[in-house]
Amino acid sequence: MSPNGRFGFHVHISIAEEEWSDSWEESFVKMILCLLDKELKQWGPNEELAVLSSLLLEVLIPRLLRPLTANGRQIRLCLVHGDLWYGNTGIDQANGQSIIFDGQALYVHNECTVTAHVLSMKRSDQDVLDELGDWYQARNRFGKACFDAYHSKVDMAIPVEEYHDRTVLYSL
Repeated sequence: MSPNGRFGFHVHISIAEEEWSDSWEESFVKMILCLLDKELKQWGPNEELAVLSSLLLEVLIPRLLRPLTANGRQIRLCLVHGDLWYGNTGIDQANGQSIIFDGQALYVHNECTVTAHVLSMKRSDQDVLDELGDWYQARNRFGKACFDAYHSKVDMAIPVEEYHDRTVLYSL
């Protein structure tokens, strides 16, 4: 749980300013705007990106995130690494313990934790790819066992039928 019950983090990270948000939608929009601003500064204006960004911000994000808090439901806040992939993990040679590093911690919807694992599949994890689609990045090595272990402890948020769509959104 976040120390103040809000989304975000108290220090600047690469995808968000050091500020808190009262809602998950607000926090996620701020992160997307930060990424879009970096894209604009790097590559300049792009008409197609402007149209797609508008649809993302005005249609898709509200459509997928508002139902999470409909009818009095609450989003489960979770402190996440922020950049978890195989390259940011290792084993301490002295004691054999797993380690993770290069974090960009922030408090987000708990399903963002799953997105890190979703993005870290190998393309050879065909069972997971069949279930989740083939758009996931191939650079990582977490697989179906991670999903199964995670979901044995943490339920998918309601509406469950939009879980996959949310993980796709969170991977942007």
